[in-house]
Amino acid sequence: MVDFIRKRLQVFVSSTFTDLRQERQAAVEAILTAGHIPAGMELFTSGDESQMEVINQWINESDVYLLILGGGYGSVEPRTGKSYTHLVLDFGAKPSLSPRGILSGGMTDEGRGTHAARSL
Repeated sequence: MVDFIRKRLQVFVSSTFTDLRQERQAAVEAILTAGHIPAGMELFTSGDESQMEVINQWINESDVYLLILGGGYGSVEPRTGKSYTHLVLDFGAKPSLSPRGILSGGMTDEGRGTHAARSL
């Protein structure tokens, strides 16, 4: 029998950070459990435009873009007045990129992390 090599996908995880920590952690754990590679905005500090360029490059190089949405807007980039998560969403939503996933978070009960993991 032929043994096929399974492709590992790089999954870029995007969300506001403080309010969706549990959801992000659950998503990262689910990605790792599935044998894929998580990448995310927590690897970068919110800051100048060059950081946004690096983040956009990571999104371009990822196979999947996972956006976790909650109730928070996140840190605002002063030049545009948009949150960094909003800027990443704008970039990730460009039609030239391959299909991306969107996960809605922001549940108020204790099962938020479980919800995020199940949704993957």
